Amino acid sequence: MACAPFFNAQAHSPEDQMNVFRHSKIWASLLAVLAFCTAATAQQSTPPALASAIATPSLRDALESAWQKHPFLRSEANRRAEIAGRKLQTQGLISAPPTLGLIHNTDLIGSNNGLRGLEAEFTAPLWNRSLRSATQSQIERDEQRFVLAGQAAKLKLAGELREVASKYSLALADLTLAKRKAVEASVLADDVARRVRAGDIARVDNLMAQSTVAQANAQIEAAQLELSALQSQWQMLTALNSAPPTLPVNFPPFVGVSAQSMPSADTQNHPQLLEAQAVMAASQAKLNATLADSRDPMEVGVSAARERSARGNTAETSMKFSVRIPFGGASRNDAKAAAVRAELDEAQSALEAMQRQLQAELATAHAQSAAAQRQIVLAEQRAKIAAEAQSLYAKSFRLGETDLVTRLRADNEKFDADLALSRAQLQLQRAQSQMQHSLGLLP
Repeated sequence: MACAPFFNAQAHSPEDQMNVFRHSKIWASLLAVLAFCTAATAQQSTPPALASAIATPSLRDALESAWQKHPFLRSEANRRAEIAGRKLQTQGLISAPPTLGLIHNTDLIGSNNGLRGLEAEFTAPLWNRSLRSATQSQIERDEQRFVLAGQAAKLKLAGELREVASKYSLALADLTLAKRKAVEASVLADDVARRVRAGDIARVDNLMAQSTVAQANAQIEAAQLELSALQSQWQMLTALNSAPPTLPVNFPPFVGVSAQSMPSADTQNHPQLLEAQAVMAASQAKLNATLADSRDPMEVGVSAARERSARGNTAETSMKFSVRIPFGGASRNDAKAAAVRAELDEAQSALEAMQRQLQAELATAHAQSAAAQRQIVLAEQRAKIAAEAQSLYAKSFRLGETDLVTRLRADNEKFDADLALSRAQLQLQRAQSQMQHSLGLLP
């Protein structure tokens, strides 16, 4: 599908140049038609594969894509194999690999009466009952800690994606409003230039209008730079060649809820809290296993010997059975037990700190959500007043009753009011997303 040219660039007469405002409307219509034709041509020429590649995924899909590249998931198979191997070791009767010894007897050096003998000994260490039970309990706690660590890592990754998505939404809103301001500033600059040529206002007003256009374009560049940086960060996290999605407002607001009235059960199933509890339980199980390991394991053995006492004598075969019971000591693992107790104290402190942190994050999310809703109401009132005032000042400026400084001040106030309203709405989305994260909920 092709579009024919709609106009020819020719010199206008002086009379046509004096009617810039009427021509600007015609140009706007022509550009709109040209843009429609270009969009239709691009849509027809875009391959389906590329169209699907640039589609914006949901936050859940992006999380799954980022999780596939996470170091935890990459090492999960080997970690599970390690735990399975430790479990298998505790299911047998022996606590360590058995040993085989060979002994050769001879009197070749010395009397050399023909004494010859060969003895083979097989020994195996047995599990201490209390140590075996404690070790099995430690392995179970380590497995629980591993599983919960994965859930906490995925939730942390989701929090990073939510933060990038919320910042991207704010930057996108800034870009949209900056583009709108640039268009409005350009229209105003054209009107000012027409009036300057007509001698209605001073040339300095034209410079002020052009400065406003430059300022709006600078805001567009800053917003585009911020969007580019956030999109690069998003692609680094998710390995997706797409822009972050807009955060949905799908969580019920909590207006008027204070930190004191919030129940502590809100965070009882939070993955980070469960992980901290699992770390503490694993440290306690490790301490129990250390205290149960008070002596070396008992060993049982069997040996067979074939020996002749002198040259010409018949070789004799004998069997031996042995049991070795080592004695333990109270100070055997004092240093190791002290180190494990230190780990347990650190785990207890980390658990208490995590409980305080989650409660603080949840209280902050509640407060931000309530504040954002109040700010939306105030921002809507401000935007309504600013829009009405800007409309009146614009009409007054066209009639020559108001100077350009007052008109620009009204335009800036309207822009700031619209920006405040947009940011308040996005801050509500951000606060509700943070509340989901504080409760340990994935997208």
